Amino acid sequence: YDGTLVVISHGFASTNLSHHDVATALADSGFAVLSINHSLDSLYNMAQAGTFAALAVRPSDVQRALNALLAHTELGPKVDAQRIGLFGFSRAAHTNMSGHS
Repeated sequence: YDGTLVVISHGFASTNLSHHDVATALADSGFAVLSINHSLDSLYNMAQAGTFAALAVRPSDVQRALNALLAHTELGPKVDAQRIGLFGFSRAAHTNMSGHS
């Protein structure tokens, strides 16, 4: 493992398990994988799914999850913060193109 992390962002009305096949293939290939549930439009919380707020908060969801992982005392040091990629399509593609640095 070389410290590379792939963050998986699910699409509309999905969950962190929606791309389990991709997550498994990435892990089998030596990548660390972080698959998240979005706060306002996962299958578990659809109350605001059709709103702009649900789109707007998605990049922050990813950033919060990354910050938590990188701050974790055991897991954080294993991740190379310069080798983080994002995976997703549909709403996740919007998420991945919106404001990450």
